[in-house]
Amino acid sequence: MEDDVRKSSTDRYAVSQAYRWRAERDQARQELERGAQDAENRLVELCAALDVDPGTGWSDAMECMRRRLMPEGYEWPRFEDGEPVRIGDKAIRYEEDFEVRHIATYSDGSFLLNFWSYASGERVKRPAPKVLTADGEPLEVGQTVYALNDDRPYTVKKVETNRVTVNAGEGAYDVWKAPTYLAHHRPVLDADGVPIELGDDLYSVEGGLKLHVSNIDRVNCKIATSAMFALDKWADPSMFTHTKPEPDNWERIEEDAEKDPCSYFGFDGEETCGKCPASGKNCEQTMALDIVRRAKALAERERGE
Repeated sequence: MEDDVRKSSTDRYAVSQAYRWRAERDQARQELERGAQDAENRLVELCAALDVDPGTGWSDAMECMRRRLMPEGYEWPRFEDGEPVRIGDKAIRYEEDFEVRHIATYSDGSFLLNFWSYASGERVKRPAPKVLTADGEPLEVGQTVYALNDDRPYTVKKVETNRVTVNAGEGAYDVWKAPTYLAHHRPVLDADGVPIELGDDLYSVEGGLKLHVSNIDRVNCKIATSAMFALDKWADPSMFTHTKPEPDNWERIEEDAEKDPCSYFGFDGEETCGKCPASGKNCEQTMALDIVRRAKALAERERGE
C-alpha cells in the first residue's frame, strides 16, 4: 500500500514538472517572438526616419547613420582608399610607422592622429606591407642578403612588393630578384649548388658515405650529423650531393676514361675552375688518379672487401 502511494506521488510530481517546463518554454518562446517583433518595428521606424527602404535591412540604415556622424561639411579622417581611420589602425607619417591611439578633429577640418597633424581633407597613408624573404624575415634597404643558390652577399638597394633590387658590389650592376628567392642567412650549398637544409639526407660525391644533416654552420658553411656535432667535427658541403649515386661499374669507368677532364668532373667549361676538384692541379693527372681510385674501389667491392 505504501509503495503504491509513493509511486502515485512520484508520478504526480513528474507530471507537474513536465507542465511547468512546458509553461516556461512557451513563455520564453513568446518573449523571443516579442523581441524579434520589437526589433523589426525599430528597424522600420529607423528606416522611415532616415528615408531608406526597410527591405534592404540594416546596411543602408547604418551607411546613412555613418554619414551623419560628422557635422555638415566635416569628414572623419580617412585612409587613401577611403576607409575611415580607427583607433588601433596602423599608419605612416614622414616615413615613420605608428599605431593610432588618439584622434582629434577641429572646426577647420584639420585633425590630429596621436601627435601628427593633418590638413583638412588630407588622406592618411597606410604603411607598406612588409616584404619577406624565403626565411620569413622582412627586407630593408641596406641589408645583406643571399640568393638561395648563391653564397655571394648582396646589398639591398630597393624593396618593392614583387621584386628586390640588389647589388653584389665591386662594380657589379644592380639586379632584380624575387623576395622569396633571397634569404638573410648565407645558403649552404651541396656540390650541385642545391641549398642544404636541416634534416636533408646527403651522399658523398665519391658515393661512399651517407650523411643526415642535423646541424648547419651557416657562418663557416659547414654541415654535421648529431654525432659529428657532439665531437665538434664538421664536413665540407661541397663534398656531398642530394642525388643518391648509382653503384659504379666497369662500363661507366671505361666511358668516363675517354672524356676530357672538364667533362669528366662535370664542368664542361661552363663554370669557373675554382670549384673543380682538379683546381690548382694537373687536370689530366687528377682525372687519371680518380679513375684508378674508382677502379680499385669497384674491384674491392666485387671481392666483398
